Amino acid sequence: MFICTYAPMLLCGLPHFACVIASAQASAVFPCFKNVNNICSDVLHALKTEHMFLFLPVIQDLPVPTIAVVDGYAIGGGTELALAADLRVAGPSAQFSLRETRLGIIPGAGGTQRLPRLIGRSKAKEMIFTGRFVGPEEALDVGLADHMTMSGSAEQLALELAAQIAQAAPIALRSAKAAINEGLETDLANGMNVEEQQYAKILTTEDRLEGMRAFKEKRAPKFIGK
Repeated sequence: MFICTYAPMLLCGLPHFACVIASAQASAVFPCFKNVNNICSDVLHALKTEHMFLFLPVIQDLPVPTIAVVDGYAIGGGTELALAADLRVAGPSAQFSLRETRLGIIPGAGGTQRLPRLIGRSKAKEMIFTGRFVGPEEALDVGLADHMTMSGSAEQLALELAAQIAQAAPIALRSAKAAINEGLETDLANGMNVEEQQYAKILTTEDRLEGMRAFKEKRAPKFIGK
């Protein structure tokens, strides 16, 4: 278990859980884990120092879906942390910015690589070259945020999204994420091979059999992550 803070977010999660949420105000893991008390000081230190760029790939490579909640200023490393997540939920106060060029440097924790892959080359260049702030509506419009709320709680919206994700089989979620991430790093033909390999891995799982039984019996499946 690990839990670490980096303004304006808090990250909490276990690799074998269905979904992980990064949020400034509370931690949430699906399924719920009630005894959240093991703080990893080395990870916390990594987020607050120059070693942060070594930690963000860990976030990106978590096998479960990850959601970043941004409702405040996510400047530099804050935005880069959000970029390392699979999905991003923006609240009414969300402000994304990669301002490093105004300090005589460039984003050094994945910003120049993850941002253009997410919102496109030209828009990423404009955002990095100017160092300007991007609010929640624009973030949603350009694809920097996947969901946005201007009145309600961004964290609650993320919890609802995570609850939807958590209805799926944990093994299927991990295989789907792996297929997407690995497939996008190659051409379509090789990507199809990646998908085929991931599909084959889950054919004999208990969750796959449970899913088929539940479908036939017209009931909700009870996945166990095996």
